[in-house]
Amino acid sequence: PQFRALRVVGLTSSSATVLWATDDKTIGDIAYGLTDAYGLVFEDRASYSRSHSAALTGLTYDQDYHLRVLATNRAGLSAYSDDVVFHTAPLPTIAVPDTVWVAGNVDFQFAVSVRDVSNLAAMSVRLLYHPDVVQIVSHTKGDWFQATQGHLLLVETDDPERGIFQLDASWNVRFENGVAVGTFANGGGDVAVIRARAIGQGARSFLTIDNLVDPGEPGNPEDDRPLYTRLLDHNRDDLRYSVRNGVVVKTSK
Repeated sequence: PQFRALRVVGLTSSSATVLWATDDKTIGDIAYGLTDAYGLVFEDRASYSRSHSAALTGLTYDQDYHLRVLATNRAGLSAYSDDVVFHTAPLPTIAVPDTVWVAGNVDFQFAVSVRDVSNLAAMSVRLLYHPDVVQIVSHTKGDWFQATQGHLLLVETDDPERGIFQLDASWNVRFENGVAVGTFANGGGDVAVIRARAIGQGARSFLTIDNLVDPGEPGNPEDDRPLYTRLLDHNRDDLRYSVRNGVVVKTSK
C-alpha cells in the first residue's frame, strides 16, 4: 500500500486527530510518543478502508509528539508512513479579572475569558459570588466569542440566594468527510461580559470560579462526576484547564 496523505489536525492540549489515506484498502496501527522511539500504539482495525481517522487522547500538553502509521492490506502487505512531528497546545486557562475595585453601591462590568484554547467546542463556567454584596444584573456575548463563531451563550443557573451563576457556551465544529477536525475557537479572549451591581455595606471580595466536582443527587453518589466548570474539545472530550480566579472588591465610600 502507498500513502496518499497523512495529516494531524484538531490539536488540543490533550488530543490530536490523525487523518490518512492509502491507495489500497488497509487497516492501520499508529505508533506515537514523545520521541521517535514512539512507545504507544493506537490500532485502527474497524474495517479495511482507503480513508482513515483516529483520535489520540490522553496526550501531555505543550509537547512535541512523533507518530508513524503502519498500513496493512488484505494480502498482508504492509508499509510505514514517514515520521510526523506535531505539538500539543498549552494548558488552557479560564479567567476573570485579577482585581476590580468598586467604590460604593454602583453597577460595574467584568469579563469571563479564556486563554490558550485550541479547538474549543463547549464550556460551562460556574461563578460563585456573595449575594449580600453583589447582584448579577445581565450578561452579553464577548467579542472573541462572536468572532470565533460561537453560537450559544446562555445562563443555566442563576441562583441569587446561594450566589451561583453558571454560564454555558458552545462553538461550531468543523467536519471533513464526516470527521470532526476542529473549531474556530482558538487563542483566547472574552467569552462573556457580566454586568453586576454592588450592594450592601463594607468592603469584601466576592467572585471566584468554581472548579469543584459536582456531588450529584443527594443519596446517589457516583465516581468520576464532571466538574462544575468544564471545557470540551471538538470530540466532546473533557479538557484539563487551569483557573485564574480574580477578585472584585467592594469598598465603602
